[in-house]
Formats: sequence, C-alpha cells, structure tokens
Amino acid sequence: VLSNGTQVSAEAINVQGSGNTINNNGLVNAVRGAAIWSQRAGTLTVVNNGTISTGPLANPNRTATVIGGNTNAGIDFTNRGTVYGSLNLGSGADTLRIYTGSNITGNFSGGGGIDSIYLNGTGSDSLGGKMTGFEYLYKQDAGTWELSGSITGLIAANVQAGTLILSGDNSGFTGTTTVDSGAKALSLMDQQLFDVALIDMIMPEMDGMQVTQQIRQHFPTIAANMPILALTANTNPVDRERCLAAGMNDVLHKPMDTVVLM
Repeated sequence: VLSNGTQVSAEAINVQGSGNTINNNGLVNAVRGAAIWSQRAGTLTVVNNGTISTGPLANPNRTATVIGGNTNAGIDFTNRGTVYGSLNLGSGADTLRIYTGSNITGNFSGGGGIDSIYLNGTGSDSLGGKMTGFEYLYKQDAGTWELSGSITGLIAANVQAGTLILSGDNSGFTGTTTVDSGAKALSLMDQQLFDVALIDMIMPEMDGMQVTQQIRQHFPTIAANMPILALTANTNPVDRERCLAAGMNDVLHKPMDTVVLM
C-alpha cells in the first residue's frame, strides 16, 4: 500500500471506526505522512511481518511519525518486521508487542492512557529509541533485550523471563523493576541504581538471604546507599534476626503495608 502523492499528511492507511485489523506481510509506505494513522475511537490491531515506513522508499525517514493516532483510539501493535520511523500514539490504551529479529528505528511515545510494551522472543536484540508515555514494560520469553535509549514515565518494569538490559539514560525512570528470581535481581544491580530493594524470602535459584549476601559482597558501594528489605509471611522473631544477620535493613510482613514501607 503506497501513498506517493504530494498532499501533506496523506497517510497510506487512515483507519476509521473501531475493531479494525491490519495484517502487513509486504510494504506500507507514505511519502509525506504517517504510514498508518488511527483516526477514530476504538481499538486498532496491527500485525507487521513486513515493512512499514515513511518518506522516500530509497531513503526512509528513520525518526518521523510512521504510526500514530489523534484520538482516544487504542492501538495493539505486534512487530516481527521492520519499522522505519517513530511511533506517536494517541490518548487510548496502547500495547506494543516487539519480537527479537524485528527493527524499529525511531522513538516510542505512548501518548495518554495506560500503555504497555512487551519484549518477546529468543536470542538477543536491542531498541535504541527514546521511550516516553508507556507505563508498563514486560520482558517475556527466554531472549535478551537491551534498551539503550532514555526511559521516561515508566511505572513498572517486570522481567518475567530472559534478560533485560537498561543501558541508556534512566534518570527519568522513577518506577519499580520486578524480577522473578534472585539471579535476575543480581544481574540488574550493575545496570541501574535503585532506591530500595524489596526481596522475597522464597525465590527460585537462591533465597532472599542468599541474594542479600551476594549484593553486600559484590556491590558494596550500591548496597551502602540502598536499603534492603525482606518480604515474608513469617512473623517468627528468629527469622527476623536471621534476615538482619544476612545484611537486610529491615523486615516487612505480607501483605505489605505501603504506609509502613514509606
């Protein structure tokens, strides 16, 4: 689908209404506008296995808006192909599902609403664009993803499987990062500074006391400025003493009281 005319903001596909799906296995390109634009309310599903671009085919624009919207329409976008340009989404609830082996050259703006990014696939891959306006990030599957661009507005990053590397400017990230094992927690310690560590006492691979001992041993400078708090359902005073002896600063009981935490 090609939009080759001279009209400014002439999208290749301008979606009206709700409940629409675009499956691209070839090429969608607009020379003077976004390739895909969501114009009206309602969720738009886009699955890209080919190429989506803006600008001349011989030299696509790598930063201009290639997919976007100007209403509260949400976009559910799955990318297994190549996207030349930036994603500037509207005020709806947007979801990006990005797989290793794909490519997006520009930045990511979730706009308004509650927006999520899922990083999937096996092997290794990276994203270099700036990420703004996405509230939740989920790292899934066994692969490794590196985010080398800045992150702003993220509330929580959840590493459910594989490895997530944050190597860019993360000073604007004031949210939480959750991992499901002690080994993954240790792998993040030399990638990003954290204000506090909340460590479950029972985890795969190593328990909370072992993780704490590893942090104290291998990251003494970081640990000196980062409180380590145990999370446990056990109120036994003996267990509390064991946690403190392992290097934890304090113990919080489940369910965690955020007032007590603060």
